[in-house]
Amino acid sequence: MLTGTIKWFRNGTGPGKGFGFIIPSDETLRELRMDIAQELFIHSENVLRPQPDVAVYLLEGDEVEFNIGHSSRGPRALDLRIIGRAQPATSSTHV
Repeated sequence: MLTGTIKWFRNGTGPGKGFGFIIPSDETLRELRMDIAQELFIHSENVLRPQPDVAVYLLEGDEVEFNIGHSSRGPRALDLRIIGRAQPATSSTHV
């Protein structure tokens, strides 16, 4: 499996909704012989879920592992699984 970090992800309103981009790790870039600036597309339909009807929300900075697939628009992540959660941003502003 290849690894990377979620650059951004727009979570949808339910299972199978949402898309975003992954920044591949240095090892993944070398293995795939990708340009350092290239990002990988991910659609929520390619995120592994504990149950089919359960939505999995991805956060900016989540560490992930995945397989690679190809589409007419270029490489994309498949079989994505979260391996490390991003730390939530803390705010010093209180309302």
